[in-house]
Amino acid sequence: MSTTTNLQLIVVLAGLLLAGIKLHQTYAIADVNEHPDNQSIYGIDVSHWQGVINWASVANYQYKGRKIGLVFMKATEGVNTVDSRYLENSKGVSQNLDVKVKGAYHYFHPKTSATGQADHFASMLSKDPYFDKAKDWIAIDVEDPNVLGEDSPYGMTKAEYAKTIKDFLDSMKAKGYVNQMIYGGTSYWESRIGSAGADLWKGRALWKARYRDPFENEQFWTTDLPTGAPAVSVWQFSDAGKIDGISGGSVDLNLISNHFPITL
Repeated sequence: MSTTTNLQLIVVLAGLLLAGIKLHQTYAIADVNEHPDNQSIYGIDVSHWQGVINWASVANYQYKGRKIGLVFMKATEGVNTVDSRYLENSKGVSQNLDVKVKGAYHYFHPKTSATGQADHFASMLSKDPYFDKAKDWIAIDVEDPNVLGEDSPYGMTKAEYAKTIKDFLDSMKAKGYVNQMIYGGTSYWESRIGSAGADLWKGRALWKARYRDPFENEQFWTTDLPTGAPAVSVWQFSDAGKIDGISGGSVDLNLISNHFPITL
């Protein structure tokens, strides 16, 4: 290629970048790409603790001028527990809200069979006609307080804990649930799993719990992360939200990051 051609190409590329045109729009999970439109999408996560939810009212509610664009719902826990509101919540969200991100989460029990929990979670999701494997997300809620190390009530090493999480997520992936998030806080993760779980983040997104204003603490989108984790995809920034249509108490508030693995 001649020098003149090289210079022409540089000029063209510079012009495209200045115009804000993205040359590559293929995003993989855990890539840290800029999706600035995503960072105005607020959301909530709910369970039976919020009681009966009026989803039509939630659909009309605006948080800081924005309608709710993300909803995660608890579906299961362990190998036996089903959230009593999951199916009605999923129906209510699907029939009333135009969300960008919808998903179900499972509260993980570290000392119970990981594959058994995956079977239980998948069985519940298979009963939900509104859950779409192709676009909806699953999340594993990793926050059991009983795991404190080898001398804890659960007596698990970090490597053992990481393996149980991997077994659960791998089992869900084999069942076709490929859009996966891991929920948790950095301090919990580092004290109980740490570098033993670094490989768990490959192909998975981080849903981080940290109760601070995300716009006043923007550094935490990409810092103070679990070992091996990508930048934050969803930030749970409050557990004290008050939303029209939810009268059963406070609700968790979330904000989608511009590092979310796909453009929404």
